[in-house]
Amino acid sequence: MNLFDFIKSNLPIADVIGEYVTLRATGTYLKGSCPFHSEKTGSFTVSPHRDIFYCFGCHESGDVIGFIAKLENCTQIEAAKLLTERYNLQPPEELLKEVQSAASIDKKKRYFLLCELVAQWCQESLKRSPQALEYLKNRGFDEETITRYSIGYFPGGHKGIKSLIAYIQSEHFLATDLIQANIFQEGKTLYSPFEERIIFPIQDNIGQFCGFGGRIFLPHDDRAKYYNSKESPFFIKGSILFGLDIAKRSIQKQNAVILVEGYTDCIALNQYGHKNSVATLGTACTPEHLAILARYADQIYMLYDGDAAGQKAIVRLTENCWNVNIELKVVSLPNREDPASFLVQGGSLKPLIDQASGIIDFFIQHSSENFAQKTLKQKLETVEKIIEIIRYIPDRLKRDMVLQETAQALNVPFDTLVKELASANTQQRSIKQVPYEQKIDVPYIWTIEDKLFSALILLFETVDIEKYSYAIELLNAPLKDILLLLIDKKKKNKQLKFTEFWSGLDKNDQQEVSKRVVRFNQDALKEDFEFIINKFGKKHWKNIIINAKQHIKEAQEANDSRRVKELLKNIQTLKIKFIDTDYSN
Repeated sequence: MNLFDFIKSNLPIADVIGEYVTLRATGTYLKGSCPFHSEKTGSFTVSPHRDIFYCFGCHESGDVIGFIAKLENCTQIEAAKLLTERYNLQPPEELLKEVQSAASIDKKKRYFLLCELVAQWCQESLKRSPQALEYLKNRGFDEETITRYSIGYFPGGHKGIKSLIAYIQSEHFLATDLIQANIFQEGKTLYSPFEERIIFPIQDNIGQFCGFGGRIFLPHDDRAKYYNSKESPFFIKGSILFGLDIAKRSIQKQNAVILVEGYTDCIALNQYGHKNSVATLGTACTPEHLAILARYADQIYMLYDGDAAGQKAIVRLTENCWNVNIELKVVSLPNREDPASFLVQGGSLKPLIDQASGIIDFFIQHSSENFAQKTLKQKLETVEKIIEIIRYIPDRLKRDMVLQETAQALNVPFDTLVKELASANTQQRSIKQVPYEQKIDVPYIWTIEDKLFSALILLFETVDIEKYSYAIELLNAPLKDILLLLIDKKKKNKQLKFTEFWSGLDKNDQQEVSKRVVRFNQDALKEDFEFIINKFGKKHWKNIIINAKQHIKEAQEANDSRRVKELLKNIQTLKIKFIDTDYSN
Protein backbone atom coordinates (compact mmCIF):
# COMPACT_ATOMS: atom_id res chain seq x y z
CA MET A 1 0.00 0.00 0.00
CA ASN A 2 1.22 3.52 -0.81
CA LEU A 3 0.02 6.87 0.54
CA PHE A 4 -2.55 7.26 -2.26
CA ASP A 5 -4.10 3.86 -1.47
CA PHE A 6 -4.15 4.72 2.25
CA ILE A 7 -6.02 7.99 1.61
CA LYS A 8 -8.56 6.41 -0.72
CA SER A 9 -9.28 3.55 1.69
CA ASN A 10 -9.82 5.96 4.59
CA LEU A 11 -11.62 8.80 2.84
CA PRO A 12 -14.92 8.23 0.97
CA ILE A 13 -14.86 10.13 -2.30
CA ALA A 14 -18.44 11.36 -1.83
CA ASP A 15 -17.52 13.07 1.46
CA VAL A 16 -14.72 15.07 -0.16
CA ILE A 17 -16.51 15.99 -3.40
CA GLY A 18 -19.62 16.84 -1.38
CA GLU A 19 -17.74 19.79 0.11
CA TYR A 20 -17.37 21.30 -3.37
CA VAL A 21 -20.41 20.03 -5.26
CA THR A 22 -24.02 19.53 -4.15
CA LEU A 23 -24.61 15.83 -4.87
CA ARG A 24 -27.97 14.09 -5.20
CA ALA A 25 -28.55 10.33 -5.17
CA THR A 26 -29.51 8.76 -8.52
CA GLY A 27 -29.80 5.02 -8.03
CA THR A 28 -26.44 3.75 -6.81
CA TYR A 29 -24.66 6.91 -7.99
CA LEU A 30 -24.50 10.57 -7.03
CA LYS A 31 -24.93 13.44 -9.50
CA GLY A 32 -24.32 17.18 -9.46
CA SER A 33 -23.12 20.15 -11.51
CA CYS A 34 -19.58 19.74 -12.77
CA PRO A 35 -16.99 21.98 -11.02
CA PHE A 36 -14.68 21.80 -14.06
CA HIS A 37 -16.93 23.37 -16.69
CA SER A 38 -20.01 25.59 -16.78
CA GLU A 39 -23.31 23.76 -17.20
CA LYS A 40 -26.98 23.98 -16.32
CA THR A 41 -27.66 20.22 -16.23
CA GLY A 42 -25.91 17.94 -13.74
CA SER A 43 -23.62 15.70 -15.79
CA PHE A 44 -21.03 15.13 -13.04
CA THR A 45 -21.37 11.60 -11.62
CA VAL A 46 -19.73 10.01 -8.58
CA SER A 47 -19.54 6.27 -8.03
CA PRO A 48 -19.18 5.77 -4.24
CA HIS A 49 -18.75 1.99 -4.50
CA ARG A 50 -15.87 2.43 -7.00
CA ASP A 51 -14.44 5.66 -5.52
CA ILE A 52 -14.27 7.43 -8.89
CA PHE A 53 -16.02 10.30 -10.68
CA TYR A 54 -16.79 11.05 -14.32
CA CYS A 55 -18.32 14.04 -16.11
CA PHE A 56 -20.36 13.28 -19.22
CA GLY A 57 -19.99 16.91 -20.30
CA CYS A 58 -16.25 17.68 -20.23
CA HIS A 59 -15.18 14.00 -19.81
CA GLU A 60 -13.02 14.77 -16.77
CA SER A 61 -12.54 11.69 -14.59
CA GLY A 62 -10.50 10.53 -11.64
CA ASP A 63 -10.40 9.46 -8.01
CA VAL A 64 -10.50 11.58 -4.85
CA ILE A 65 -6.85 12.61 -5.19
CA GLY A 66 -7.24 13.47 -8.87
CA PHE A 67 -10.33 15.53 -8.04
CA ILE A 68 -8.45 17.70 -5.53
CA ALA A 69 -5.39 17.97 -7.80
CA LYS A 70 -7.55 19.25 -10.68
CA LEU A 71 -9.68 21.53 -8.54
CA GLU A 72 -6.83 23.06 -6.54
CA ASN A 73 -4.45 23.20 -9.54
CA CYS A 74 -1.75 21.16 -7.80
CA THR A 75 0.16 17.90 -8.24
CA GLN A 76 -1.13 14.53 -7.05
CA ILE A 77 1.43 14.52 -4.24
CA GLU A 78 0.34 18.00 -3.14
CA ALA A 79 -3.30 16.88 -3.25
CA ALA A 80 -2.48 13.86 -1.10
CA LYS A 81 -0.73 16.10 1.43
CA LEU A 82 -3.69 18.49 1.44
CA LEU A 83 -6.20 15.70 2.07
CA THR A 84 -4.04 14.20 4.81
CA GLU A 85 -3.88 17.52 6.64
CA ARG A 86 -7.47 18.62 6.02
CA TYR A 87 -9.05 15.39 7.24
CA ASN A 88 -6.48 14.72 9.96
CA LEU A 89 -5.45 11.36 8.54
CA GLN A 90 -2.58 9.53 10.24
CA PRO A 91 -0.74 7.51 7.56
CA PRO A 92 2.15 5.24 8.60
CA GLU A 93 5.52 7.02 8.73
CA GLU A 94 7.01 4.89 5.95
CA LEU A 95 4.29 6.04 3.51
CA LEU A 96 5.04 9.69 4.28
CA LYS A 97 8.75 9.12 3.71
CA GLU A 98 8.06 7.71 0.24
CA VAL A 99 6.14 10.85 -0.74
CA GLN A 100 8.72 13.20 0.77
CA SER A 101 11.43 11.43 -1.22
CA ALA A 102 9.46 11.79 -4.46
CA ALA A 103 8.64 15.41 -3.77
CA SER A 104 12.25 16.35 -3.04
CA ILE A 105 13.18 16.07 -6.71
CA ASP A 106 10.12 17.90 -7.99
CA LYS A 107 11.03 21.24 -9.59
CA LYS A 108 7.73 22.81 -8.66
CA LYS A 109 8.17 21.74 -5.06
CA ARG A 110 11.67 23.22 -5.01
CA TYR A 111 10.33 26.51 -6.34
CA PHE A 112 7.66 26.67 -3.64
CA LEU A 113 10.24 25.88 -0.95
CA LEU A 114 12.51 28.66 -2.22
CA CYS A 115 9.62 31.15 -2.14
CA GLU A 116 8.80 30.06 1.41
CA LEU A 117 12.40 30.64 2.50
CA VAL A 118 12.43 34.10 0.91
CA ALA A 119 9.16 34.93 2.68
CA GLN A 120 10.62 33.81 6.03
CA TRP A 121 13.75 35.91 5.47
CA CYS A 122 11.65 38.97 4.61
CA GLN A 123 9.63 38.47 7.81
CA GLU A 124 12.82 38.35 9.85
CA SER A 125 14.10 41.45 8.05
CA LEU A 126 10.88 43.34 8.88
CA LYS A 127 11.45 42.82 12.60
CA ARG A 128 14.83 44.58 12.23
CA SER A 129 13.43 47.59 10.34
CA PRO A 130 11.71 50.18 12.57
CA GLN A 131 10.94 52.32 9.51
CA ALA A 132 9.10 49.52 7.69
CA LEU A 133 7.22 48.55 10.86
CA GLU A 134 6.19 52.17 11.42
CA TYR A 135 4.85 52.38 7.87
CA LEU A 136 2.68 49.29 8.36
CA LYS A 137 1.44 50.62 11.70
CA ASN A 138 0.47 53.92 10.05
CA ARG A 139 -1.43 51.96 7.39
CA GLY A 140 -3.46 50.37 10.18
CA PHE A 141 -2.02 46.85 10.04
CA ASP A 142 -1.71 45.24 13.47
CA GLU A 143 0.77 42.57 14.50
CA GLU A 144 -1.72 39.72 14.12
CA THR A 145 -2.50 40.74 10.54
CA ILE A 146 1.19 41.07 9.66
CA THR A 147 1.77 37.53 10.92
CA ARG A 148 -1.35 36.07 9.29
CA TYR A 149 -0.33 37.32 5.84
CA SER A 150 3.44 36.78 6.40
CA ILE A 151 4.13 40.44 5.51
CA GLY A 152 7.85 41.25 5.33
CA TYR A 153 10.50 43.71 4.18
CA PHE A 154 13.30 43.31 1.60
CA PRO A 155 16.30 45.40 2.71
CA GLY A 156 18.32 47.17 0.02
CA GLY A 157 21.98 47.07 -0.93
CA HIS A 158 24.68 44.44 -1.27
CA LYS A 159 24.41 43.50 2.39
CA GLY A 160 20.78 42.42 1.96
CA ILE A 161 21.63 40.38 -1.15
CA LYS A 162 24.41 38.53 0.70
CA SER A 163 22.15 37.94 3.70
CA LEU A 164 19.43 36.28 1.59
CA ILE A 165 21.94 34.07 -0.25
CA ALA A 166 23.34 32.89 3.09
CA TYR A 167 19.80 32.24 4.40
CA ILE A 168 18.72 29.98 1.51
CA GLN A 169 21.94 27.95 1.55
CA SER A 170 20.60 26.04 4.56
CA GLU A 171 18.30 24.23 2.11
CA HIS A 172 21.01 23.89 -0.57
CA PHE A 173 19.81 26.74 -2.77
CA LEU A 174 22.17 29.09 -4.61
CA ALA A 175 22.02 32.61 -6.02
CA THR A 176 21.30 31.10 -9.45
CA ASP A 177 18.06 29.66 -8.05
CA LEU A 178 16.99 33.18 -7.01
CA ILE A 179 17.80 34.44 -10.50
CA GLN A 180 15.75 31.67 -12.14
CA ALA A 181 12.86 32.47 -9.78
CA ASN A 182 13.03 36.16 -10.89
CA ILE A 183 13.77 37.31 -7.33
CA PHE A 184 17.29 38.40 -8.27
CA GLN A 185 18.36 40.07 -11.50
CA GLU A 186 21.81 40.45 -12.99
CA GLY A 187 23.38 43.82 -13.76
CA LYS A 188 26.86 45.05 -12.87
CA THR A 189 26.14 43.23 -9.63
CA LEU A 190 23.26 41.14 -8.36
CA TYR A 191 20.21 43.14 -7.29
CA SER A 192 16.50 42.62 -6.67
CA PRO A 193 13.53 44.70 -7.87
CA PHE A 194 12.00 43.97 -4.45
CA GLU A 195 14.69 45.89 -2.56
CA GLU A 196 13.41 48.55 -0.14
CA ARG A 197 9.83 47.40 -0.52
CA ILE A 198 7.24 46.03 1.87
CA ILE A 199 6.80 42.40 0.79
CA PHE A 200 3.44 40.68 0.51
CA PRO A 201 4.08 36.95 -0.08
CA ILE A 202 1.55 35.36 -2.41
CA GLN A 203 0.24 31.88 -1.66
CA ASP A 204 -1.76 29.63 -3.95
CA ASN A 205 -5.13 28.05 -3.19
CA ILE A 206 -3.62 25.48 -0.83
CA GLY A 207 -1.22 27.82 0.94
CA GLN A 208 2.03 27.23 -0.95
CA PHE A 209 4.25 30.31 -1.39
CA CYS A 210 4.52 30.97 -5.11
CA GLY A 211 5.28 34.69 -5.66
CA PHE A 212 5.62 38.14 -4.15
CA GLY A 213 4.15 41.59 -4.31
CA GLY A 214 6.29 44.54 -3.26
CA ARG A 215 5.24 48.11 -2.39
CA ILE A 216 7.49 51.15 -2.03
CA PHE A 217 7.17 53.05 1.26
CA LEU A 218 10.23 55.28 1.62
CA PRO A 219 9.90 59.03 0.96
CA HIS A 220 11.14 60.16 -2.46
CA ASP A 221 11.16 56.61 -3.87
CA ASP A 222 10.02 57.32 -7.44
CA ARG A 223 9.88 53.74 -8.69
CA ALA A 224 6.57 52.11 -9.63
CA LYS A 225 4.41 51.87 -6.51
CA TYR A 226 3.90 48.11 -6.86
CA TYR A 227 6.08 45.35 -8.27
CA ASN A 228 4.83 41.77 -8.63
CA SER A 229 6.73 38.57 -9.38
CA LYS A 230 7.01 37.79 -13.06
CA GLU A 231 4.86 34.98 -14.35
CA SER A 232 6.37 31.51 -14.65
CA PRO A 233 5.05 27.96 -15.09
CA PHE A 234 4.57 27.92 -11.30
CA PHE A 235 3.11 31.42 -10.91
CA ILE A 236 0.23 32.40 -13.21
CA LYS A 237 -1.56 35.54 -12.05
CA GLY A 238 -4.77 34.78 -13.93
CA SER A 239 -5.34 31.62 -11.88
CA ILE A 240 -4.30 32.82 -8.40
CA LEU A 241 -6.29 34.91 -5.94
CA PHE A 242 -4.47 36.59 -3.07
CA GLY A 243 -5.75 35.50 0.34
CA LEU A 244 -7.91 32.61 -0.91
CA ASP A 245 -6.00 30.08 1.19
CA ILE A 246 -6.89 32.15 4.28
CA ALA A 247 -10.46 33.08 3.30
CA LYS A 248 -11.75 29.74 1.94
CA ARG A 249 -13.52 28.55 5.05
CA SER A 250 -15.20 31.92 5.67
CA ILE A 251 -16.28 32.10 2.02
CA GLN A 252 -17.90 28.66 2.23
CA LYS A 253 -19.54 29.47 5.56
CA GLN A 254 -21.06 32.74 4.27
CA ASN A 255 -21.61 31.44 0.73
CA ALA A 256 -20.27 34.79 -0.48
CA VAL A 257 -16.92 36.35 -1.30
CA ILE A 258 -15.72 39.96 -1.45
CA LEU A 259 -13.38 40.57 -4.39
CA VAL A 260 -11.01 43.58 -4.41
CA GLU A 261 -8.26 44.74 -6.75
CA GLY A 262 -5.16 44.66 -4.54
CA TYR A 263 -3.60 42.77 -1.64
CA THR A 264 -3.52 45.80 0.69
CA ASP A 265 -7.30 46.19 0.30
CA CYS A 266 -7.77 42.46 0.92
CA ILE A 267 -5.67 42.55 4.08
CA ALA A 268 -7.49 45.63 5.38
CA LEU A 269 -10.89 44.01 4.85
CA ASN A 270 -9.80 40.88 6.69
CA GLN A 271 -8.51 42.92 9.62
CA TYR A 272 -11.80 44.81 9.83
CA GLY A 273 -13.81 41.59 10.09
CA HIS A 274 -14.53 40.76 6.45
CA LYS A 275 -12.80 37.38 6.54
CA ASN A 276 -14.24 36.29 3.19
CA SER A 277 -12.10 38.72 1.14
CA VAL A 278 -9.71 37.92 -1.72
CA ALA A 279 -7.89 39.99 -4.35
CA THR A 280 -6.60 39.75 -7.88
CA LEU A 281 -2.87 40.31 -8.40
CA GLY A 282 -2.71 43.63 -10.17
CA THR A 283 -4.51 42.20 -13.18
CA ALA A 284 -8.11 42.23 -14.37
CA CYS A 285 -10.42 39.60 -12.93
CA THR A 286 -10.49 36.72 -15.41
CA PRO A 287 -13.19 34.11 -16.13
CA GLU A 288 -10.80 31.62 -14.52
CA HIS A 289 -10.78 33.66 -11.30
CA LEU A 290 -14.59 33.60 -11.30
CA ALA A 291 -14.67 29.86 -11.96
CA ILE A 292 -12.38 29.27 -8.97
CA LEU A 293 -14.57 31.39 -6.69
CA ALA A 294 -17.73 29.66 -7.95
CA ARG A 295 -16.49 26.46 -6.31
CA TYR A 296 -16.79 28.06 -2.89
CA ALA A 297 -19.71 30.51 -3.05
CA ASP A 298 -22.85 31.51 -4.97
CA GLN A 299 -22.28 35.28 -4.69
CA ILE A 300 -19.38 37.64 -5.39
CA TYR A 301 -19.38 41.24 -4.15
CA MET A 302 -17.15 43.36 -6.38
CA LEU A 303 -15.53 46.05 -4.25
CA TYR A 304 -13.37 48.11 -6.58
CA ASP A 305 -12.03 51.65 -6.19
CA GLY A 306 -14.58 54.42 -6.58
CA ASP A 307 -12.60 56.10 -9.39
CA ALA A 308 -13.14 55.81 -13.15
CA ALA A 309 -10.56 53.02 -13.52
CA GLY A 310 -12.34 50.89 -10.93
CA GLN A 311 -15.69 51.37 -12.66
CA LYS A 312 -14.23 50.44 -16.06
CA ALA A 313 -12.76 47.26 -14.57
CA ILE A 314 -16.24 46.17 -13.46
CA VAL A 315 -17.69 46.96 -16.89
CA ARG A 316 -15.03 44.79 -18.55
CA LEU A 317 -15.83 41.98 -16.16
CA THR A 318 -19.55 42.20 -16.99
CA GLU A 319 -18.75 41.34 -20.59
CA ASN A 320 -16.88 38.16 -19.61
CA CYS A 321 -18.79 36.65 -16.69
CA TRP A 322 -21.61 34.76 -18.41
CA ASN A 323 -20.02 31.33 -18.54
CA VAL A 324 -19.69 31.13 -14.76
CA ASN A 325 -22.53 29.97 -12.53
CA ILE A 326 -22.25 32.68 -9.85
CA GLU A 327 -24.14 35.87 -9.01
CA LEU A 328 -22.08 39.07 -9.19
CA LYS A 329 -22.98 42.19 -7.27
CA VAL A 330 -21.29 45.61 -7.24
CA VAL A 331 -20.57 47.49 -4.02
CA SER A 332 -20.27 51.21 -4.78
CA LEU A 333 -17.68 53.15 -2.79
CA PRO A 334 -17.67 56.94 -2.52
CA ASN A 335 -15.77 58.60 -5.35
CA ARG A 336 -11.96 58.59 -5.01
CA GLU A 337 -12.11 56.10 -2.14
CA ASP A 338 -10.44 52.69 -2.07
CA PRO A 339 -11.56 49.92 0.33
CA ALA A 340 -8.57 50.23 2.67
CA SER A 341 -8.72 54.01 3.08
CA PHE A 342 -12.51 53.88 3.50
CA LEU A 343 -12.22 51.43 6.40
CA VAL A 344 -9.27 53.18 8.08
CA GLN A 345 -11.26 56.43 8.09
CA GLY A 346 -14.08 54.71 9.98
CA GLY A 347 -16.35 53.81 7.07
CA SER A 348 -18.69 50.82 7.36
CA LEU A 349 -19.07 48.43 4.44
CA LYS A 350 -22.15 46.61 5.71
CA PRO A 351 -24.75 49.17 4.50
CA LEU A 352 -22.94 49.39 1.15
CA ILE A 353 -22.94 45.61 0.80
CA ASP A 354 -26.65 45.49 1.69
CA GLN A 355 -27.32 48.05 -1.07
CA ALA A 356 -25.13 46.32 -3.64
CA SER A 357 -26.61 46.30 -7.13
CA GLY A 358 -26.60 43.41 -9.57
CA ILE A 359 -23.80 43.62 -12.09
CA ILE A 360 -26.31 43.97 -14.97
CA ASP A 361 -27.98 46.95 -13.31
CA PHE A 362 -24.58 48.50 -12.71
CA PHE A 363 -23.60 47.93 -16.33
CA ILE A 364 -26.81 49.53 -17.66
CA GLN A 365 -26.42 52.52 -15.35
CA HIS A 366 -22.77 53.02 -16.24
CA SER A 367 -23.31 52.60 -19.99
CA SER A 368 -26.24 55.03 -20.10
CA GLU A 369 -24.40 57.91 -18.43
CA ASN A 370 -24.24 61.00 -20.68
CA PHE A 371 -26.02 59.00 -23.40
CA ALA A 372 -27.76 62.11 -24.81
CA GLN A 373 -24.40 63.86 -25.35
CA LYS A 374 -22.87 60.96 -27.32
CA THR A 375 -22.53 60.91 -31.12
CA LEU A 376 -24.87 58.71 -33.14
CA LYS A 377 -22.10 56.18 -33.68
CA GLN A 378 -21.36 56.06 -29.94
CA LYS A 379 -25.06 55.64 -29.15
CA LEU A 380 -25.37 52.70 -31.54
CA GLU A 381 -22.26 51.07 -30.05
CA THR A 382 -23.66 51.53 -26.53
CA VAL A 383 -27.01 49.96 -27.44
CA GLU A 384 -25.30 47.01 -29.17
CA LYS A 385 -23.07 46.41 -26.15
CA ILE A 386 -26.03 46.49 -23.75
CA ILE A 387 -28.11 44.17 -25.96
CA GLU A 388 -25.17 41.75 -26.11
CA ILE A 389 -25.18 41.58 -22.30
CA ILE A 390 -28.97 41.37 -21.89
CA ARG A 391 -29.38 38.45 -24.26
CA TYR A 392 -27.34 36.24 -21.92
CA ILE A 393 -29.89 36.68 -19.10
CA PRO A 394 -31.53 33.21 -18.86
CA ASP A 395 -34.79 34.30 -17.19
CA ARG A 396 -37.20 35.80 -19.75
CA LEU A 397 -39.11 37.98 -17.24
CA LYS A 398 -35.90 39.42 -15.86
CA ARG A 399 -34.67 40.00 -19.40
CA ASP A 400 -37.80 41.99 -20.25
CA MET A 401 -37.54 44.02 -17.04
CA VAL A 402 -33.93 44.91 -17.78
CA LEU A 403 -34.93 45.88 -21.32
CA GLN A 404 -37.60 48.16 -19.87
CA GLU A 405 -35.08 49.80 -17.52
CA THR A 406 -32.66 50.23 -20.41
CA ALA A 407 -35.35 51.83 -22.58
CA GLN A 408 -36.08 54.36 -19.81
CA ALA A 409 -32.39 55.06 -19.11
CA LEU A 410 -31.53 55.61 -22.78
CA ASN A 411 -34.86 57.17 -23.72
CA VAL A 412 -35.24 54.63 -26.52
CA PRO A 413 -38.59 52.94 -27.35
CA PHE A 414 -38.97 49.56 -25.63
CA ASP A 415 -40.21 47.90 -28.84
CA THR A 416 -37.07 49.02 -30.65
CA LEU A 417 -34.84 47.29 -28.07
CA VAL A 418 -36.99 44.13 -28.24
CA LYS A 419 -36.44 44.00 -32.01
CA GLU A 420 -32.70 44.56 -31.59
CA LEU A 421 -32.56 41.73 -29.06
CA ALA A 422 -34.47 39.38 -31.38
CA SER A 423 -32.14 40.29 -34.23
CA ALA A 424 -29.04 39.63 -32.09
CA ASN A 425 -30.42 36.23 -31.01
CA THR A 426 -31.20 35.26 -34.62
CA GLN A 427 -27.70 36.19 -35.79
CA GLN A 428 -26.14 34.26 -32.94
CA ARG A 429 -28.20 31.13 -33.61
CA SER A 430 -27.07 31.09 -37.22
CA ILE A 431 -23.41 30.71 -36.22
CA LYS A 432 -23.57 29.17 -32.76
CA GLN A 433 -22.86 25.50 -32.11
CA VAL A 434 -25.23 23.44 -29.96
CA PRO A 435 -24.52 24.43 -26.33
CA TYR A 436 -22.19 22.08 -24.47
CA GLU A 437 -24.72 21.08 -21.85
CA GLN A 438 -27.28 20.23 -24.55
CA LYS A 439 -24.86 17.83 -26.18
CA ILE A 440 -24.34 15.80 -23.04
CA ASP A 441 -28.01 14.85 -22.83
CA VAL A 442 -27.82 12.72 -26.00
CA PRO A 443 -28.47 9.12 -24.88
CA TYR A 444 -25.44 6.87 -24.91
CA ILE A 445 -25.74 4.04 -27.45
CA TRP A 446 -24.59 0.85 -25.76
CA THR A 447 -22.98 -1.75 -28.01
CA ILE A 448 -22.74 -5.34 -26.87
CA GLU A 449 -18.96 -4.83 -26.78
CA ASP A 450 -19.38 -1.91 -24.35
CA LYS A 451 -21.66 -3.98 -22.17
CA LEU A 452 -19.25 -6.93 -22.08
CA PHE A 453 -16.32 -4.70 -21.19
CA SER A 454 -18.27 -2.92 -18.43
CA ALA A 455 -19.57 -6.17 -16.97
CA LEU A 456 -16.10 -7.73 -16.82
CA ILE A 457 -14.60 -4.62 -15.23
CA LEU A 458 -17.29 -4.47 -12.58
CA LEU A 459 -17.27 -8.20 -11.79
CA PHE A 460 -13.57 -9.08 -11.99
CA GLU A 461 -13.18 -9.20 -8.20
CA THR A 462 -15.64 -12.13 -7.99
CA VAL A 463 -15.55 -13.63 -11.51
CA ASP A 464 -12.60 -15.35 -13.22
CA ILE A 465 -12.55 -13.17 -16.33
CA GLU A 466 -9.64 -15.08 -17.89
CA LYS A 467 -12.07 -17.80 -19.00
CA TYR A 468 -13.66 -15.16 -21.26
CA SER A 469 -10.39 -14.52 -23.12
CA TYR A 470 -12.00 -15.84 -26.32
CA ALA A 471 -14.33 -12.81 -26.19
CA ILE A 472 -11.82 -10.27 -24.89
CA GLU A 473 -9.43 -10.83 -27.79
CA LEU A 474 -12.19 -9.78 -30.21
CA LEU A 475 -12.62 -6.35 -28.64
CA ASN A 476 -10.98 -3.29 -30.14
CA ALA A 477 -8.30 -1.20 -28.44
CA PRO A 478 -8.21 0.21 -25.83
CA LEU A 479 -10.89 -2.04 -24.27
CA LYS A 480 -9.06 -5.23 -25.21
CA ASP A 481 -5.72 -3.95 -23.86
CA ILE A 482 -7.28 -2.84 -20.57
CA LEU A 483 -8.87 -6.23 -19.94
CA LEU A 484 -5.71 -8.14 -20.89
CA LEU A 485 -3.79 -5.97 -18.44
CA LEU A 486 -6.43 -6.72 -15.81
CA ILE A 487 -6.05 -10.48 -16.37
CA ASP A 488 -2.29 -10.17 -15.99
CA LYS A 489 -2.57 -8.17 -12.77
CA LYS A 490 -5.19 -10.53 -11.34
CA LYS A 491 -2.82 -13.47 -11.90
CA LYS A 492 -0.17 -11.70 -9.85
CA ASN A 493 -2.58 -10.54 -7.15
CA LYS A 494 -5.66 -12.67 -6.50
CA GLN A 495 -6.96 -10.05 -4.03
CA LEU A 496 -6.74 -7.20 -6.57
CA LYS A 497 -9.38 -4.51 -5.97
CA PHE A 498 -10.96 -2.14 -8.50
CA THR A 499 -9.41 1.03 -7.00
CA GLU A 500 -5.92 -0.47 -7.10
CA PHE A 501 -6.28 -1.57 -10.72
CA TRP A 502 -7.87 1.74 -11.79
CA SER A 503 -5.08 3.78 -10.14
CA GLY A 504 -2.45 1.95 -12.18
CA LEU A 505 -4.00 2.89 -15.54
CA ASP A 506 -2.92 5.90 -17.56
CA LYS A 507 -5.22 8.92 -17.81
CA ASN A 508 -6.89 7.90 -21.08
CA ASP A 509 -7.59 4.34 -19.94
CA GLN A 510 -8.94 5.63 -16.61
CA GLN A 511 -11.38 7.76 -18.60
CA GLU A 512 -12.48 4.79 -20.74
CA VAL A 513 -13.18 2.75 -17.61
CA SER A 514 -14.82 5.58 -15.64
CA LYS A 515 -17.33 6.64 -18.26
CA ARG A 516 -18.60 3.06 -18.65
CA VAL A 517 -18.58 2.15 -14.96
CA VAL A 518 -20.74 5.13 -13.96
CA ARG A 519 -23.17 4.52 -16.84
CA PHE A 520 -23.66 0.81 -16.34
CA ASN A 521 -26.46 -0.33 -14.03
CA GLN A 522 -24.64 -2.41 -11.46
CA ASP A 523 -27.86 -3.51 -9.76
CA ALA A 524 -28.91 -5.49 -12.83
CA LEU A 525 -25.42 -6.73 -13.61
CA LYS A 526 -25.46 -10.22 -12.08
CA GLU A 527 -28.69 -11.32 -13.73
CA ASP A 528 -27.74 -9.72 -17.08
CA PHE A 529 -24.17 -10.98 -17.39
CA GLU A 530 -25.02 -14.36 -18.90
CA PHE A 531 -27.35 -12.67 -21.39
CA ILE A 532 -24.54 -10.25 -22.36
CA ILE A 533 -21.94 -12.97 -22.89
CA ASN A 534 -24.35 -15.14 -24.88
CA LYS A 535 -25.42 -12.26 -27.12
CA PHE A 536 -21.77 -11.38 -27.72
CA GLY A 537 -20.96 -15.03 -28.51
CA LYS A 538 -23.77 -15.34 -31.05
CA LYS A 539 -22.74 -12.09 -32.75
CA HIS A 540 -19.05 -13.01 -32.98
CA TRP A 541 -19.29 -16.80 -33.34
CA LYS A 542 -17.46 -16.96 -36.68
CA ASN A 543 -14.53 -14.92 -35.35
CA ILE A 544 -14.43 -17.01 -32.15
CA ILE A 545 -14.05 -20.15 -34.29
CA ILE A 546 -11.39 -18.55 -36.52
CA ASN A 547 -9.33 -17.54 -33.48
CA ALA A 548 -9.82 -20.94 -31.84
CA LYS A 549 -8.54 -22.74 -34.97
CA GLN A 550 -5.49 -20.48 -35.00
CA HIS A 551 -4.78 -21.33 -31.35
CA ILE A 552 -5.20 -25.06 -32.11
CA LYS A 553 -2.76 -24.79 -35.01
CA GLU A 554 -0.19 -23.07 -32.77
CA ALA A 555 -0.62 -25.76 -30.10
CA GLN A 556 -0.17 -28.56 -32.69
CA GLU A 557 3.03 -26.94 -34.02
CA ALA A 558 4.29 -26.80 -30.44
CA ASN A 559 3.37 -30.51 -29.95
CA ASP A 560 1.17 -29.50 -27.01
CA SER A 561 -1.49 -32.23 -27.19
CA ARG A 562 -2.97 -31.25 -23.80
CA ARG A 563 -3.59 -27.70 -25.04
CA VAL A 564 -5.16 -29.03 -28.27
CA LYS A 565 -7.63 -31.21 -26.32
CA GLU A 566 -8.47 -28.28 -24.03
CA LEU A 567 -9.18 -25.95 -26.97
CA LEU A 568 -11.35 -28.55 -28.75
CA LYS A 569 -13.35 -29.09 -25.57
CA ASN A 570 -13.82 -25.32 -25.19
CA ILE A 571 -15.12 -25.00 -28.75
CA GLN A 572 -17.66 -27.74 -28.14
CA THR A 573 -18.79 -26.09 -24.88
CA LEU A 574 -19.16 -22.68 -26.55
CA LYS A 575 -21.04 -24.21 -29.50
CA ILE A 576 -23.60 -25.69 -27.12
CA LYS A 577 -23.79 -22.39 -25.25
CA PHE A 578 -24.11 -20.03 -28.20
CA ILE A 579 -25.48 -22.04 -31.10
CA ASP A 580 -27.41 -25.07 -29.86
CA THR A 581 -29.26 -23.25 -27.05
CA ASP A 582 -32.09 -20.78 -27.67
CA TYR A 583 -31.85 -17.69 -25.40
CA SER A 584 -34.55 -15.71 -27.10
CA ASN A 585 -37.12 -16.37 -24.37
